[in-house]
Amino acid sequence: MKFLELLRGTVPNAVRDVLTCKPDHIMMGMSAETFWGGVEGNDGFVEHIQSLCGDLGLTTGANAVNAAIAAYQSVGHNIKKIAVLGPYQPIGDKNVRKFFEESGFDVKHVAGLKAANATDAIALTPEFGNDSVMDVVRQIDADDVDAVIQVGTNLSTALTFPTLEKWLGKPCISINTACCWHALRACGVDDQFDNMGRLFEEF
Repeated sequence: MKFLELLRGTVPNAVRDVLTCKPDHIMMGMSAETFWGGVEGNDGFVEHIQSLCGDLGLTTGANAVNAAIAAYQSVGHNIKKIAVLGPYQPIGDKNVRKFFEESGFDVKHVAGLKAANATDAIALTPEFGNDSVMDVVRQIDADDVDAVIQVGTNLSTALTFPTLEKWLGKPCISINTACCWHALRACGVDDQFDNMGRLFEEF
């Protein structure tokens, strides 16, 4: 909670500073705040940021993941039951569950890796040789899970989830990949890339 309080205090100045480069679109590189308070909390967050940046396009972690799920659904994936993992403490997991349940999904599991802070979350990244993410995916995946979602932008699974997606044979959505995909597509950039998961390969 203290972390979020401090984070909220930095956002107005951060948006002010980034506007000096006259962007067409803003992508928020943080996600806890976008899940906090469920759908209503994310809506309030988006409204607050839009009040700071005007009518610029905006990508938040929560909205990007929902848009990514919708993309999979548009080609026939019936995603109703999901499993979610992230770096958060239990209070964060509670808000993640609230957001996705209010978005209409049956959340079968929310597994938090309980990073002590945002910096410690980076060390949980598989690219650092940490097996925590893989272990958790094995625990939360099941036949009744339609998709695996990773939240927490400091916990990057962008290089791991494309492999997991092929291994499990179901959508595996990394929040950082979803944010980049959402922002680029919103700006009319339709380039597709190999080895970055189906989002960038197909949609």
